[in-house]
Amino acid sequence: MKLFISHSQQDRPFILPMVEMLYSIGMSENDIFCSSIPEPGIPGRKEIYEYLRELFVKEELYVLFMLSDRYYQSPNCLNEMGAAWIVKSKYTTFLLPGFTFAEMEGAVDPRKISIKLDDEEDIVRYRLGEFRDAISTCFSITTRQSEARWEKVRNDFLKGIEMQNTVVDMYPEGWEQKTLYGILSIILTSDAK
Repeated sequence: MKLFISHSQQDRPFILPMVEMLYSIGMSENDIFCSSIPEPGIPGRKEIYEYLRELFVKEELYVLFMLSDRYYQSPNCLNEMGAAWIVKSKYTTFLLPGFTFAEMEGAVDPRKISIKLDDEEDIVRYRLGEFRDAISTCFSITTRQSEARWEKVRNDFLKGIEMQNTVVDMYPEGWEQKTLYGILSIILTSDAK
């Protein structure tokens, strides 16, 4: 089984904290496919659409749908959603900040519990715990973190999402072009308050 992160390339800054959380849960690069990150992404010299087709045909996939307005504007993302539906992949749906349940469309079941990353904090924390348990079971992760370690991993993930959302809010046009220096200055400014 392989975990496939279906996301818009424009949402890459939100995906990085997710991949780090998955590694912390106990998944390896071999367990994950994420096209916008080199390590668990498309091997060099491979043709992207052929590689994706092979994944859907040859692998049993567990798909993470990382939904946003940008996701639904991407034909590639909609193709991935349709392919996952055709092969009946297991999936979990995440709604990125600013995206609502009412905006969910397509092959994902809006009646299935999704994780809305800007929902009330206690709800998000609880749902992420359920997600960790589901991933651990699906991928036979036997080395379980202590609850204290999991809380740190989960909180770091949520801070990463919050930080990215702050950048998006401050720079709605061209936010993905901001430099590391700009992001660091935002963090330092917000920490100083």
